[in-house]
Amino acid sequence: MIATALALFTLLASPPAAAPADPAPDRIELVDGSVVEGRVVFEDATRIVLRVKSKERTFEHKQVRSVRAQSRSLRELLVKTADGLPAGAPERAELARFATERELAGEAHALWWSVLAMDPEHSDAHRALGHRAVKGGWQCPSERGWQSFKRVRDERAAWDEAWRWNSVHYELRTNVSLEEGPAMLLDLERLRAAFHATFGQELGLRTGDEAMKAEVHGDAKSYPNPGDMRPAFYDYGQRVLHVRAVEGLDRTKLFHEGTHQLLHLSGEYGPQAKGVIPAWLHEGLAEYMAAAAAGPPGGARFTPGTRDLAHYAVHARAKDPYDLSRVLSFEASDFMASSRSDLKYAQAYTLVDFLLHGRDGRFRPGFQSFLASAYTGQSSSTAFRAAFAELKAGERELEQEWTAWVRSIGR
Repeated sequence: MIATALALFTLLASPPAAAPADPAPDRIELVDGSVVEGRVVFEDATRIVLRVKSKERTFEHKQVRSVRAQSRSLRELLVKTADGLPAGAPERAELARFATERELAGEAHALWWSVLAMDPEHSDAHRALGHRAVKGGWQCPSERGWQSFKRVRDERAAWDEAWRWNSVHYELRTNVSLEEGPAMLLDLERLRAAFHATFGQELGLRTGDEAMKAEVHGDAKSYPNPGDMRPAFYDYGQRVLHVRAVEGLDRTKLFHEGTHQLLHLSGEYGPQAKGVIPAWLHEGLAEYMAAAAAGPPGGARFTPGTRDLAHYAVHARAKDPYDLSRVLSFEASDFMASSRSDLKYAQAYTLVDFLLHGRDGRFRPGFQSFLASAYTGQSSSTAFRAAFAELKAGERELEQEWTAWVRSIGR
């Protein structure tokens, strides 16, 4: 009984695991000297939108003297890691210090751990993470009291003890290696940044209040198989991105399903969301963003318009491809069916790519108009035709142009 009481006292007296502090509010100083605090949720070439509690305030750039915002600090960090995480511990430590100075607490936390992946004895990293030096080495605080660094690191391979990394927009849980996790977190932020740069400016997409959740499983047992053996999926009900990475991470799957998450959480979910994104557009944009990705782990680069030639070949060589009206009516279940699923994905992708880049971008305004209408809940075939009416491009002409475009690339 006494031993039990002592053990309980030790557990309660032990310090909790170090965790990132709540972020400081963004701060806008106006030219008249007044200061407004909140969270920058949108910014373009002319204006900044600040959310103050539940309301938005818009400021023209000419009204603003200075801005301190998480979004800007994150952009700087992504520029600094454009080639991925550095190979050396000292360079990673400099990145962690930068993130700390810019109040990117979650990123700094992950980056200090990435330093320990390269140099397990790095004293600055241990101290920044709240570890303590003892005779036998470094110890980490945990819910079970102080434990050796090696034990904590090794235990993370179990899903119940998995790493938890936070960034400005994501919560990542994973039991992959300590080297892979922080790089993956940066790549998720790069995916979001690329999506917003490509589509968010014209749509006026705001930063949401809810962090996007991702779970990357380094073991088969913990992966919640959706029943059809897919190696990755986005759970719309739980709003969680799941990826199976037993044989290593397939970033194509991460970025594909991550795009579904972005579309859902920016357009279809939440108190202000009114969007209905049709299945062909969901899958086409997911494949479009995945095809655009290149670069090393932690340094993913997205180049819009990068061609997935395999999809073009499947579409171009199909004996009886689906016509445009059928593609526009695809439902999510059509993509889950085994029958000709490769052709369905291929045609959804080539249609998106064609509408964005075909005929030197002639159809892009119509595509952007339809995407905007889908975000307001108008995503029917009728709304699709209306989006291209100003271009005087009917459905028949679009289909002919699309078919010719695909054949010119896919054969």
